[in-house]
Parts: sequence; structure tokens; C-alpha cells
Amino acid sequence: MGVRSDVGLAIKRNAWASISADNRAKLDEVMSWVDETVENDEGFLFCWRDTKWYHETYSEIKALYEVLSTLEPSDFTLVCATPEDPMDNSADLGGWWQNPWDLSKYATCTLEYSMK
Repeated sequence: MGVRSDVGLAIKRNAWASISADNRAKLDEVMSWVDETVENDEGFLFCWRDTKWYHETYSEIKALYEVLSTLEPSDFTLVCATPEDPMDNSADLGGWWQNPWDLSKYATCTLEYSMK
């Protein structure tokens, strides 16, 4: 039960490397939940699929937000796609929008019916 989201974190290689050992240890649990990792020369893309991403409640996720908040916003972007409210951006963070994976959120809402 509960709302499940898809979440992506694109982070520059130098920003990831700059995270201290103490802060990296705080991320062990949430990073163990990663479903997919893509790496290139510029950085990393971490994806969590169909996860309960309660960023204001779960301590493991709160730790990720706290660590990311110590970085320059232009060095990463975190996007949370939540079907319950597709336009909600309260869990999004950062500003590396020109990332090599074009990580972004796309939402549509349609009304469908039939004439019977």
C-alpha cells in the first residue's frame, strides 16, 4: 500500500567524488535500493523504480536530501515522478538540467470516454 514513485538522480562525477566518507556512509541504505545505475565520463545516473519515496518521512531518504543539499545545485538533479500528483515537484532537487541522460519528468492527463 502507499504511493510508489520512480526517482532518478543525475550527479556529476566530481560532485559524487566530493562527498565525504562520513556522508557517503549515511547514504549506504538508500543507495542499496538503487535499481539501475548508468555511468559515463560526466557522471552517474541512479534510478529507483516503483519505490515508496517519502522524502520527508524515511530517514534514509532524508539523509540523501541532506547530503545533496551540501552540493552545488548545478552539479546534480533529482527528479521524483509520482503518479498520485504528476505535477508535484516538492521532492525534486538540484539543477543539472543539461545532464547527458536528459533526466526529467513528463506527465500527461487525458480524459477518455466512449459514446454508447
